[in-house]
Amino acid sequence: MIFKKLGEWIAIGFLMVLLTTDYGYPDPIQRDVTIAIYPCTDAVSSFKKFHPLIAYLSARTGFTFRLSHPKRACIYEKDIRNGKVDFVMQDPHVYLELNHLYDPSSVLQTLNQDGTLLQRAVVIVRKDSGLYSLGALKGKTVMFGPLSSTAKWVAAKFLFEEKGIHIDTDLWEYVNGGCCEDMAFNVYLKAVDAAVICEHFLRNERQNSLELGVDLTKLRVVDRTRPVPTKVFAAAKQTPPEIIDVVVQALISLDARDMTHRAILEAGELGGFKKTTPKDRIALRETVDALSTD
Repeated sequence: MIFKKLGEWIAIGFLMVLLTTDYGYPDPIQRDVTIAIYPCTDAVSSFKKFHPLIAYLSARTGFTFRLSHPKRACIYEKDIRNGKVDFVMQDPHVYLELNHLYDPSSVLQTLNQDGTLLQRAVVIVRKDSGLYSLGALKGKTVMFGPLSSTAKWVAAKFLFEEKGIHIDTDLWEYVNGGCCEDMAFNVYLKAVDAAVICEHFLRNERQNSLELGVDLTKLRVVDRTRPVPTKVFAAAKQTPPEIIDVVVQALISLDARDMTHRAILEAGELGGFKKTTPKDRIALRETVDALSTD
């Protein structure tokens, strides 16, 4: 854990340099614009991920941006309704539940770092656990993602049901965890038998092993969820159109082929932003609705 915290603060120091980088745009004017990140399971992680993006938006648009990290769904929705939040970044099923609160012209879908629009979660166990399939988790303890995670909760719950495991009756216990780092750490320490984490987390196995101070090669994937859409960025209906326009344009202008832009996107584990059409949003709803276990 010492290595993890040291790595986090070194990363923060590096990102503070990014925050003061001159991107060649006019100095920002005094107008606060709030972006809510939901869920935010770790404040340090959120700082590392999104402050380079905030710095870019401030420089590009001339507005002063700040991040908001609502802890609960009721607070998140209330802040949107009350105009305390101008923009949001959330998982697809949360977007669909609250889409009536957003300006449809502002809806963007985030891109993965490989430019795709779908993501998966994976179920991990320790290699020395003797567990080789999802079915072997009956009677075991499993850590899912937060309720606000489409991949790590909605799609994961569907996966278990699809494989004949009813999480309320067939598992010894299940809990809803937070960030992938903490969930992988819990499996490594044998605090839980299995956890559901983002697939892309394991693609950076070496880097994440160094940050966590544990050997992720000791973990094994036993199953994967169906692909689900990536995160959705949108503006609250109360947000002034002139702000929506410049922010949306700034986001879709981010180009991963540009070195400066790539550094901003990679910090947030993003590949860019894509403007959605009504057809795109219908397809997104159909994909998420297909995961219903009710």
